Amino acid sequence: MPLVRAIFVFGLLALAGAIAVGTVRPTPDAAATSARFRDDPVRGMTVSCPRSGRIWATDATVESMRTLRDLGVTWVAIHPYGSISTDGTVGLPRDLGSGDDAWLTRPIAEAHALGLRIMVKPHLAYWHSRRFGWRGDIEFANDEAWDRFFTTYETWITTLATVCRDADLFVVGTELERTVQHESAWRTIIASVRARTGAPLTWAANWDGYTRVPFWDALDAVGVQAYFPLVTHEDVPRADELAASWARIIATLDAFGAAADRPVLLTEFGY
Repeated sequence: MPLVRAIFVFGLLALAGAIAVGTVRPTPDAAATSARFRDDPVRGMTVSCPRSGRIWATDATVESMRTLRDLGVTWVAIHPYGSISTDGTVGLPRDLGSGDDAWLTRPIAEAHALGLRIMVKPHLAYWHSRRFGWRGDIEFANDEAWDRFFTTYETWITTLATVCRDADLFVVGTELERTVQHESAWRTIIASVRARTGAPLTWAANWDGYTRVPFWDALDAVGVQAYFPLVTHEDVPRADELAASWARIIATLDAFGAAADRPVLLTEFGY
């Protein structure tokens, strides 16, 4: 059975309402987006599986989703991987976009059949290159490598967006902290993704990097990987300490979202 691990607790602003799927979406309307993400609380879990993700196309995944729904979960997420080489080349699974994409399309359809919504959150498998310790380490020393990265990344992410066009939320990038200074390249990629899916788009920034993302206005929501430090000591924390820390974090995120005129989503959550 697929492993199920907790992720996105969209506690600041919630998702609600039917999400229309079209061929091309215009620049986001802030009021409409906020309304879509406001009314219903989101209780989300990732349905995770090892290696290629082919387990997502099995009956075991459907059973996992059904169990989660019965526990009160309202959203699920899957995280298809792309490889990345030391030279910046992003690789696609050999059969991605070939028509044999049930490992991606079936979980979307099954989630909807169960009354769930689904987020597709692509990840780069940084361990394919010994150069990177995590996705936040991905950067390059010359323009040739950067161009190679963005060209191949766009091919990968737009292929996924096309295959997963019926998803309810699509994440354009996850934890790519050292790439955000290439604003023009990311805006081009975001526009290309938007042309292929009607799903709202976000970016999953690390907890300490969301303020440095310069293109939130091109997306529908601010996404944050919520691994915030909550205490400064190594003793077992008290409940009131944790509550006070989260109150401060939520206030800060709420203010940031208001300034950006975008809802804030916790795209991943855990310790």
